[in-house]
Amino acid sequence: GMIRVRWKIMLCYLLVSALLLAISIPGLRVVMETFMENSYQEDQVVAGRGFYDTRLTGQVYREVYRKSPPPLTVTKQGNRLRDIVERGVLRICYAADDIPFSYFNSSGRLVGLDVELFHYLADDLKVRVEFVPSTWTTIAGLLNSGYCDMGTGRTMTPQLAYQGAFTIPVMDRSFALLVEDYRRGKFVSFSRIRSQGEMRLAIIANPYVEKMVKKLLPNARLVEVDSLEDVIAEQIEQSSSGEQAGSNMNSTADESAIENGIDAMATTAEKAAAWSLLYPHYSPVIPTPAIHLPAAFPIPHGEEDLADYMKIWLAIRKKDGSIQNLYNYWVLGKKEHANRHRRSVIRDVLRWIE
Repeated sequence: GMIRVRWKIMLCYLLVSALLLAISIPGLRVVMETFMENSYQEDQVVAGRGFYDTRLTGQVYREVYRKSPPPLTVTKQGNRLRDIVERGVLRICYAADDIPFSYFNSSGRLVGLDVELFHYLADDLKVRVEFVPSTWTTIAGLLNSGYCDMGTGRTMTPQLAYQGAFTIPVMDRSFALLVEDYRRGKFVSFSRIRSQGEMRLAIIANPYVEKMVKKLLPNARLVEVDSLEDVIAEQIEQSSSGEQAGSNMNSTADESAIENGIDAMATTAEKAAAWSLLYPHYSPVIPTPAIHLPAAFPIPHGEEDLADYMKIWLAIRKKDGSIQNLYNYWVLGKKEHANRHRRSVIRDVLRWIE
């Protein structure tokens, strides 16, 4: 009835257990570090994005200016298309932070849907392409003065049409709000937003859109800003310093973001989706009923030949799927590149072709 302790076997078990523990701790550490570092990588879908059609964009000579270069030679009004072809340069005014249409990626390269589409245009015209900086408020004057030939896409409005001209619409963009993720349920419809009383909406200056928002949301106080990223950065800083109830889910935090703070940012669904990938604490919301706004490329006044050419060119690029492919890649975040081929028996198995 006595219990006999097998010290030799127990010692072996203890040694094996200690050895396994010593091995597992570093392994667990590696797994945890890998998980923590790589658990969120969706921001790289935007920040690290390169061109969709690397073969075509690589064939087009391009120059990107961070500062304003000398103006181009313009003969007379109405000759812009001929000027582009004869000088061999298509100059585009770009906005530097118009994600996902024109922006600088993490490698410092100007990319985006509009930027890539202008490479297609330059290739068809057999010219090189230059990108020069501009702002939303200066682009009409730059176009009409001959400083640039076209601009990256903008929402079409009556005011902008009076200042300059547009191509036919490239696509429709949906009005949306960028909000902190835990508050998105409060912005699902215009009626629900109105029921919440006064709130502050950040918006990039656009008289037409501001008028539309004021009509739909008379309780909203609009705050004009230069960049949505500046608003996001300020909110994150305030949240981390305890001045803003950032990601708390309690009722106090849910009642207001911060006193006199920004409740939401007015933009388009395409831009809001991209910003939400860069800043995952934010979500895009399209209030119902949905509102769609046409977007097109600004062009100079009085350039009928250029307008006619772009009308035909954009129609062709819509029909051949080019614009849809770029939309899928830049806006929807699909990862397939134009240069990647599907698996083929002739090429990949028999290797009869390269």
